[in-house]
Amino acid sequence: MKKEQQTNIQKHNNTNPYRTGLEGLSSHHRKETNKLHKDQEKWKMWMEILLKTCTHPSVVGSSEHFLLVCRKAG
Repeated sequence: MKKEQQTNIQKHNNTNPYRTGLEGLSSHHRKETNKLHKDQEKWKMWMEILLKTCTHPSVVGSSEHFLLVCRKAG
């Protein structure tokens, strides 16, 4: 997690951050991902891989967009 994100989480007294990369391993691979979509069997396998890996720190860090969910402390 970037230092700025960690600082904001602490500043607002939030806990238990949950991060997910929204594009996952498909980030920066738009053409290849679109090709996979044309074959439903391959697409289904790719979606399973994305869902299994989307919260891994390296995948979150390489995604173009991410979702950060925190719980307000207290």
